[in-house]
Amino acid sequence: YQSVNFDKHNTFGAMAVIPFRIGGAVSSRFVASGLLIQDEGIFIDIPFDRKKLFGQLMLFNTFTLSKKKNLSLEVNARYSAPSIQGIYDVDGIYNVSAGLVWNPIPKKLSVMLRGEDLLKGLRAKTHIDYPSQKSDMTIYSDTRSVSLTLKYTLGKMNRKNKKDRFFTVWPIMFLWNPFDNACDWMLFFPVL
Repeated sequence: YQSVNFDKHNTFGAMAVIPFRIGGAVSSRFVASGLLIQDEGIFIDIPFDRKKLFGQLMLFNTFTLSKKKNLSLEVNARYSAPSIQGIYDVDGIYNVSAGLVWNPIPKKLSVMLRGEDLLKGLRAKTHIDYPSQKSDMTIYSDTRSVSLTLKYTLGKMNRKNKKDRFFTVWPIMFLWNPFDNACDWMLFFPVL
C-alpha cells in the first residue's frame, strides 16, 4: 500500500436544493449537485491528466404518520454517479435509509429507530484501465446498520448569555449491526 499525492486535484461545481411539501403529511427536500473533477499527476511512472463530470442526487422525505402521537417516518435516498480518483475509475454508489421517529414528550424526548444502507449499495468498486495498468477492486465492507437513538432535553438553553450556556441535550445512541453481530453504545456531549 502506498499513499500518493497528486500534482493537481480540482473540483468545480454547483448545487441546487429544492424543498417541497405535499399536503401536511409529506415534507421533502431534493438536492442535486454537478461537479467537474480534474486529477493530474504521476502514478508509478504513469503521467495522467483526467477530467470527469460527476453528479449526485439526494432525496430526503419525512412522512407524518400521526400528529397526535408525534410519529413520523424518514426515508432518504442518495445516488452518486461514477467518478475518478487519479487513474482509478470509481463506479456509482447508492444508499437508501429509513427511520421511524417518535416524540412521546414533545420538545423533551425523542426516540429514533433507523436502518442504513438497506439495499447494500455503498460497496465501492474501482477499476484501472489506463496505459499498462489493468485492475479491479471491490470493497466488501458491510455498511448496513440498525441504530436506536434516544434523545432527552434537560431544560431550556439561554442563548443570549453565552458565558453561562450549558448543554441541554444528551443523545444516547445504540448501534447494532445484525450482519456482523456488533453492538455499540454512545453518549454524545455537545461542545461547549
